[in-house]
Parts: sequence; structure tokens; C-alpha cells
Amino acid sequence: VATHRVVLFRRLPRGAAAMPARAAPAETGAAAQRRKSKSKQRRRRQGSGAAAPLRPLASWRPLTSIREARKVTAKFHEYTAELEALRSGKDGEGDGTGPMSKNQRSARAAELEQLIQAVGGRKRYQEASVLLTGQNSSSAKWVFRNVTELGLRPKSGEPRLRTLEIGAINTQILSCHFLDVRAIDLTSRFPKVEELDFFDLPCPGAGPFRVISNAMVVNCVPTPPQRGEMLVRCARLLESGGLLSLVLPKRCVAAVSEERLRQQLQLLGFEIRATNESPKIAFFACTKERRCWHQVPSAAGQVLSSEELCAKLNGSRPPPPDVHFAVTFEMGPLDTFCNCRSAN
Repeated sequence: VATHRVVLFRRLPRGAAAMPARAAPAETGAAAQRRKSKSKQRRRRQGSGAAAPLRPLASWRPLTSIREARKVTAKFHEYTAELEALRSGKDGEGDGTGPMSKNQRSARAAELEQLIQAVGGRKRYQEASVLLTGQNSSSAKWVFRNVTELGLRPKSGEPRLRTLEIGAINTQILSCHFLDVRAIDLTSRFPKVEELDFFDLPCPGAGPFRVISNAMVVNCVPTPPQRGEMLVRCARLLESGGLLSLVLPKRCVAAVSEERLRQQLQLLGFEIRATNESPKIAFFACTKERRCWHQVPSAAGQVLSSEELCAKLNGSRPPPPDVHFAVTFEMGPLDTFCNCRSAN
């Protein structure tokens, strides 16, 4: 039977002293013991320096904090860059520690995989990117601005511009009324975005697109040769005079060097028409000025061969082994996606 105690309060006369507060009831022996045990365990963990077990972010609440989203993207880039270096055998070179043994490399790779999953994996990274781009629509605005300033925007009654958006994590470009957009991404978050790997996109002929948006995608491609192939495919898919909107983190541009990146784009047949930057992002607006990269003239006035072009694209010196971002080119994609035989 539950018992209830009724307490009646009486207004004190003016000037009367208030009664002292009743002391909290003393803890029972079992409750006190539990509290002391938890405190001891906490002190033991802090004293030993052992971290609490990682809890996957994917199981947490939906991502709503800009600060947390930036942390997720930074950690994801850091871990994936180190994992790429391990897989390419470039770990430890150039920093004085020397390369790891095979067992050390395998153990570290497994640890990095766990760390990537601990921050939520690619799914959480994509969610963070959506939140950040939702707050900052600069990539879409960069496309709209350059389409207009370069005179590509269709007039009333003219057909919309065929556009390819690579890595579409929102619908800002899709919603543009003068662009006919095909948007793709590895994991689609919207019904109008195709779930498709860019490297699986057919390239039957040259130039089906007038505009290509490649924003914060090249830096997510795992290896330098694949990044080079992505740029080669973009040159293949873009029609002559079309616009390539390329957006990269500034730290990646600094790793390659902006001068080197400009040379590579020019050798692929692009002309950089405009650039811009924010504290962390670099923007490039490029138009396709040559039908094929093989039309780049050599010093003797002859058309460059594939071997000569590949050597020029990669430079006389390979990228340092400890650099976290690089773009390199191989003969296979240059020959496969050559536009010399195309009518475009």
C-alpha cells in the first residue's frame, strides 16, 4: 500500500527568518557503493590513458551541426589519404621513418578501416557534405555564374544546356531551369539522382554534354591515376566550347601546385577562363578549346604522340612519395578516350 505525506506550507510573517533547508536523505549502502565503483573505474581509465571504445557515428542522431560535419569530412579525408598511401606502398617514405613491413601495413590498414567506420564511413561523410553544401551553395552558384558570363546561357525558346553533374549530393543544379541535368552519385539520396559510378558512365562518342560540374569529387577518387582518368573522361564527354566547373579543396591544389594543375588542364585541351577561392576551396571554370589532347603542338610543330603527351602531363619528376594528393596519367585512358576520330 502506497503511503503519501502531505506537507502544508504557511506564509511566514514579514521579517521572519526562513527555516533551514532539509538535508538530502543519506545514500543507502548499496547506492554509495555503486557510485564509488563507477568513480574508481572512471579514474582508472583516465589514469591509464585508455580511450573509451569508439561508437560509430552512423548510429547517432542525424547530423545537424556544421562544426561536427566539418570534423567528419576532415577525419574522413585524413584516414582515406593515409589508407591510400598504405595501399600504394608509399607509407613512411620521405618522413624519415622508412616503409612499414607487410604485417605492419596490414595492421595499420585494418585500423584505418575501423577509424573510417567510427566516423560513420562514406555514408556519414556524404551526409556531412550534404549539410555543408546546403549551408554553402557556392559550387552551384559558380556553375550558374560562369554559364552566364561565358555566354552559354540559352535565350528564350532555345533548348536547355545538357549538363552532367558528378557527385550530386543535393538538387541545387538539378533545379536550374536552363540546364537539362543528368545527375549521378555513388549513393543516391534523391529520386532524380542516378546511383552510378562515374567510371561506369558510357563514353560512346565525344561531347554529349555542354556543361560538366565536378565539385569536390576528384579529391575523393582513391588513386592518382584514377584522378587523371577522371579528367580525361571529362574532356571526352564535354563538347567543344563547353564548360567544365572544377572545384577542389585548396589543400589538394597546394599539394599538386596550382601551376602544375593548370598545365595539366591546358594539355588536356582546356583553357582556364576564371578562378576563385574561399578560405578552404578553389574554383576553376574551364572551356574545352581543342577537340582532342593529341592536337597540342610540340616544339617542332608536330602533333604530340601519346607517349610525349603522357610524359608532359606527368612532368619530369614524379610527385613526392609523402604527398597526400597527386594527379597522374597513364597511356591507356589517353588512347581509349581520344577524340581525334570524332566529328565533334
